[in-house]
Amino acid sequence: MALEITKPEQLEKFLADKPAQWSHLIAARAALRVLPLALSDMHEEYWLSLLRACFIPWAAGKYPAHDMTAAAGSAADFAAGSAADFAARSAALSAADFAAGSAAGSAAGSAARSAADFAARSAALSAADFAAGSAALSAADFAARSAARSAAGYAALSAADFAARSAALSAVWKSISMDASGLNTRKTSQSFAELTLTPLWSGETPPSIALRWQSVATENRSSHFAPWINWYQALLTGNGPSADYFGPDLTLRIAQQPHEWWGRPAPEVNADIATWLREKKNSEEEFIDKFSELEKQLSQHPAAASFAWTDEGLSVNAPTPLPATSLAQDFLDEVRQKARDLQERLAMTNAAQRVRKSLDGVIAILPEQASDLRPGLLRSRARSLHADAAAYAGQFQDGELPVDATAMIIDLSGGLRDLEGCFPELRDIEREIAALNLKPKDVAAVQQHLDQINKVVAESAVVADNTKLVMAAGTETMKAEAPPDITEIRTAEQALVSRNLVTVALRRCANEILSRLPNTTGRVYDETEKAGLNLIRPAASVGASVLVGSLVNPIVGLAFFALAEYDRLPGIINFIKEAKKQVGPSEGDLE
Repeated sequence: MALEITKPEQLEKFLADKPAQWSHLIAARAALRVLPLALSDMHEEYWLSLLRACFIPWAAGKYPAHDMTAAAGSAADFAAGSAADFAARSAALSAADFAAGSAAGSAAGSAARSAADFAARSAALSAADFAAGSAALSAADFAARSAARSAAGYAALSAADFAARSAALSAVWKSISMDASGLNTRKTSQSFAELTLTPLWSGETPPSIALRWQSVATENRSSHFAPWINWYQALLTGNGPSADYFGPDLTLRIAQQPHEWWGRPAPEVNADIATWLREKKNSEEEFIDKFSELEKQLSQHPAAASFAWTDEGLSVNAPTPLPATSLAQDFLDEVRQKARDLQERLAMTNAAQRVRKSLDGVIAILPEQASDLRPGLLRSRARSLHADAAAYAGQFQDGELPVDATAMIIDLSGGLRDLEGCFPELRDIEREIAALNLKPKDVAAVQQHLDQINKVVAESAVVADNTKLVMAAGTETMKAEAPPDITEIRTAEQALVSRNLVTVALRRCANEILSRLPNTTGRVYDETEKAGLNLIRPAASVGASVLVGSLVNPIVGLAFFALAEYDRLPGIINFIKEAKKQVGPSEGDLE
């Protein structure tokens, strides 16, 4: 249930038994919401100290594992010494307390009052009065007064102004409630930090703040403050990775600069940031180019099954319809009749159970209309009958079957090959299988790794049921008793299908990384995902990463056999792991 917090006492009570990080995040985001008001009414010479005082608490909240005690404390002191905004100092002091590891109760009380007092005061006072009032406060005075005054007390300072800004006040409290509710539903410390990349406002930015920001942004987008304008604009309009304009590495680089660096003239500080941004852009373009090369290595091979991401998860692609030709229909009609005739003839013979089972399997997948025939199933079932035909052809005269029954098996095998020839994709599969050249001595080890892939797929919550069925059926067929040459072919076929599945999961991991680069769209995607990142859902991205992580061992095992280009996959997985370090961690990353 969403929380509804409308006054400081409620916020303080809510935070009393919560982690100190929550108090800091709420205070930091509260300061950011009215940053445009302070900027618009403050002389430009104070902008850098104000931006610093808002930026470092935000960065400390986003990366709680990094020590920013000194940076946050310096930001608060520097802001106080240069008459920066009260709200910014409240966030900076909260960040300093949080980074220093202050007691949860103390941090909660201080941050709750600072965030709440700030929220009420930002709506009740004009930005000019707000900044002027903060100029008179020392850090110590601020801490005492922020703990002593309630929202009502601040609002009473200027009732007329409060009435004019009641809508903004309501929006501020609604957004604080949104933050509190968001934190309340998260379960890990890592996900708490994700709040920093969610929208600042629960709805539209209040007009009184939006207009101020529009004026500030328009006048300064081409100035040396442009990096900061773009940073804040991303926070206002972005959600998730798109809200992080600087990105993980640059954010930490800026936030952890020494006080002496920040103390220089603003044009010099901002020039450094602009240079780092250009370097980052060049690095990202090179990074994206490397990812585009993965397309050649992450394409699906001709196989009995291919895959794509759908609403159900990692799903089997629908089979390519058989061309509606009279030749295909004629072949199908002939095969159906020959199969029924052979079934009747074998019932009167001593035919082995395996032969009967092969024939029954073929009959079960033969539809009346050629357009309904599934080529993957046709090939799989026909393969068994081809093996029987080859075996009986070698003992034509003195075999266990009558000559006519043996001839019927061979004839049906030929008819099935004619029907298979109507599918160009099956001809491609034949070429792929021939190229694999799986050695007999390697079959058992390869099967073991493929069986492990099937087990991981069967237990994965992100894999669709139709994929689990296809993978299970393929594994069962691969392990079924058959002549050695047929077992080799079946194993090679399952290797191709499994590689297609791994390929699609890796593509999703790659796209998830690209989606976290600012101003970037995906360039690695499946043929069925031409819309690119529009089809990527967070849950699927996390699931793909977890799935690939679980498949690393069998993938590495198969790479030793240079089979179906599995030897390329460990390198791709390592590249994706390194790439994730560049864009920053997310839930479910590869281990």
